[in-house]
Amino acid sequence: MANEVLMSIHRNYVDEILAGIKRWEFRRRTALQPGDRVWMYATAPTAAVLGWFEVGRVLKLDAARPDARVAQEGRSTPGDLAEYFRGLTVGYGLEVHHRGCLQAPVQLPGREPGPQSYRFLGGRTTDAAFPRALKSASADPEPR
Repeated sequence: MANEVLMSIHRNYVDEILAGIKRWEFRRRTALQPGDRVWMYATAPTAAVLGWFEVGRVLKLDAARPDARVAQEGRSTPGDLAEYFRGLTVGYGLEVHHRGCLQAPVQLPGREPGPQSYRFLGGRTTDAAFPRALKSASADPEPR
């Protein structure tokens, strides 16, 4: 069963993912798997969920020499990505498989701050109805 994940991403990258320009999201560490649904929380000043994507492939990347093609498709450069992964042996690329935007931004319940990187939804009481609210706000009538 696929997981529902809330992920903090800078607004400009959320916009690029939703426009289909950015095809990889990079993380220093991850427990995400192909098929997981990522709800994109645009960081402050937006501070709201704007859309989602389904994780395609999860690639382990050489932190010192990231793949140039993957970096480019993720709207980065190998040098910038190596700097982001500094101190690691391996970094991760999450392929943006399917994506969709919400009809209107959705704030987190109870003025909760966004996650530092990401968190799985469903473990907290405040999460009980949140994925349903996000799905109902999606422009895609049947987000996977």
